[in-house]
Amino acid sequence: MQNNNNTNKQLGDFLFQPKGYSCFMLLMALFMTLCTPVMIGVCVMGIQQGEGFAVVMGVLMTIFCVGLGMLSWYQVCCVPTKKFYENGLELIRGQNKRIIMYNQIRSFIWTAMTNNAYGAADGVVTGVKVNQYQFVIFPQEEVGGGKIDLHFQHWLGIENYETVRDKITESIASRMERELETKKEVNWITDVLLTDKAVIYQPVGKPKKVMNFDEVTNVKTDLNRLTYPVLIIEGSQTIEIKLASENFIPGWYLFLKLTRREL
Repeated sequence: MQNNNNTNKQLGDFLFQPKGYSCFMLLMALFMTLCTPVMIGVCVMGIQQGEGFAVVMGVLMTIFCVGLGMLSWYQVCCVPTKKFYENGLELIRGQNKRIIMYNQIRSFIWTAMTNNAYGAADGVVTGVKVNQYQFVIFPQEEVGGGKIDLHFQHWLGIENYETVRDKITESIASRMERELETKKEVNWITDVLLTDKAVIYQPVGKPKKVMNFDEVTNVKTDLNRLTYPVLIIEGSQTIEIKLASENFIPGWYLFLKLTRREL
C-alpha cells in the first residue's frame, strides 16, 4: 500500500487512459477467431464438392484470419496498458508496472495524418482534413528506452493527448535551452541546429545553410504537401523542416523564444 501511495504522489493526479484502440483490437481479435473455423469449413466443403476455387479462397481467407487474429491478440495481450498522470505515465503488462516521468522522455513525434481531399481532382490541393494523429514517445535509456506508439482519431478528441504533449514539450524545451547555454548550440532535429543567434541547416551531402535570426523575414507552415507538411523559414535563405520530426515541437518553442516571436 505504501508503494502505491508513493507512486501516486510521484505521478500526481490521474489524467486519462486511452481505450478506443484497445477495444477495437479486442473486437478484431474476437471476430477473426470466429471467422477462422468458418473459413476452414469453406475449405472442407470445397474439397468435398471438388470446387477448386472455393478451396483456394478458403485457404487464403483462413491464412488471413489466422494472421490478423494472432496480430490482434498480440496487441490485446502483450501491448501494455497506458495510464497518463500529471507528472508521468504508467505502463502495465500483467503484474509488471513501468513508470516513466515526463522529464525522463528523450524525444517525441507528433504527427497529424492528413487527407488532402480538397481540390485534388484538378491537381491543386486547397485544404487538408486531419483524420488521425500519431504520438510516438521515446523514453531515455535509463528508464528502459524503446518507444511508446499512440494512435487516436480526431473525432474522439485530442485534448488529453495535447495536455500530455505540452507537458513533455515543456520539459524537453527546458533541457534544450540549458544545453544551448552550456554548449552554445543544440540539435533541433536531425540536420538542424540552433545557436543563440542563428538556425543552421547542415544535411549530409548538401550545402550548409546558416541564417541569423535577424535575417528571418517570414515563418510559415505548408500543410498541403502531398508528401509531408513542413515548416518554412524564409529570409536570406530558405530552410524547410518536417513537422513529423523528433522534437520538432520543443525546438519550435525554443526557436520562437530565441527569435522573440509569438506562437
